[in-house]
Amino acid sequence: MKTRAEPLGLTVKVGFVPDLMKEGDYFGVLAQYPSTTGLIHDMRPFAEQAHANGALFCVAADLLALTLLEAPGAWGADIVVGNSQRFGVPFGFGGPHAAFMGCKDAFKRSMPGRLVGVSVDSQGKPAYRLTLQTREQHIRREKATSNICTAQVLLAVMASMYAVYHGPAGLTRIAQRVHRLTAIFAEGLKRSGLKVNGTFFDTLAIAGVDAAKVLAAARDRGINLREFSRRDVGDHATQIVGVAFDETTTRADVETLWGVFGVKANVDDLDAAVAAGETAIPMALRRTTPFLTHRCSTRTTASTRCCVTCARWRQGPGDGSHDDPARFVHDEAQRDRRDDSGHLARVREHPPARARRPGRGYRQLIDELEQMLVECTGYDAVSLQPNSGAQGEYAGLLAIRAYHRARGKGTAPCA
Repeated sequence: MKTRAEPLGLTVKVGFVPDLMKEGDYFGVLAQYPSTTGLIHDMRPFAEQAHANGALFCVAADLLALTLLEAPGAWGADIVVGNSQRFGVPFGFGGPHAAFMGCKDAFKRSMPGRLVGVSVDSQGKPAYRLTLQTREQHIRREKATSNICTAQVLLAVMASMYAVYHGPAGLTRIAQRVHRLTAIFAEGLKRSGLKVNGTFFDTLAIAGVDAAKVLAAARDRGINLREFSRRDVGDHATQIVGVAFDETTTRADVETLWGVFGVKANVDDLDAAVAAGETAIPMALRRTTPFLTHRCSTRTTASTRCCVTCARWRQGPGDGSHDDPARFVHDEAQRDRRDDSGHLARVREHPPARARRPGRGYRQLIDELEQMLVECTGYDAVSLQPNSGAQGEYAGLLAIRAYHRARGKGTAPCA
């Protein structure tokens, strides 16, 4: 946001939303749901306050969490954004992951990209058409609305297939399991005298610890935990450690993490206690609105689901060619060269979490490739970010602008 705002002469302030909203004039608010420390805030009053001031209230949310948390639009959010990494896409080196964006109906014509409209064909059957399907910026310039990158589309397809295959019930079960393990872990910490946030979905900020000691113990076990900065949680940041669970976390992982914090507990012993207690999701923010209501997401078995990439309905076992989306993806993968059978296999076998210095392997690959391109092109430096063509053009313009600024020519915001 800061990168985009600076050329336009806009100011971005970062901090606790209620405090920032008291400081002065603003036209938009972006809040995290849940927050960076895992807390789940009821932001209805803040959304109402923003609207009273003529501003928009935007929310950055987690897709998996939204299966259990009330939809932001239901309590007043105007725009909801986030990424789909939690839907079947590996964490990697922090990305890329396909983003998602939702908005009120009044703003849909201003959304980037292409919109899919539902119509009826000559035979009375549902038909889908693309609207706002203009071309890239260099063709239509200011009229362009599409920033579609092939690499991002592939990730979006994977995430959508993950959602369709599991359906709303399956996704909810996955989220409930993640939340249950987080609650069990939190209960073990609390019984040992450590402080954790009272509301959460899958993320905890743990206080009252020797942060350096805990982080070192975690690294020795091949686990990456978060060291909060003062900007995140205040002056006592060095004594607060963050832990986030996901769909890959196991009960054994919970007990290993207890060991990192010097806690002795047993998952089975605390499971019943957590099940009998109150959930850490506030009652007022528990989801009541439906999601994934399209028929391709509500079929009950894999053999009757829609396979989104081949656009075929499977009404039963049929010929058996595409009954299972996972099998379909595997069959299609055999047609092309891919990372799990090529040179990238060695990278996949050594994920960043297993290195003493997280991301060292990825960083080496990136740095070496950038240096090779510098030698080939003669440039002073090469960057591999961003990875979308349209975003690359924008990054290039910012680089040119920075060059002129460095030479003392031109400091005004972009028109």
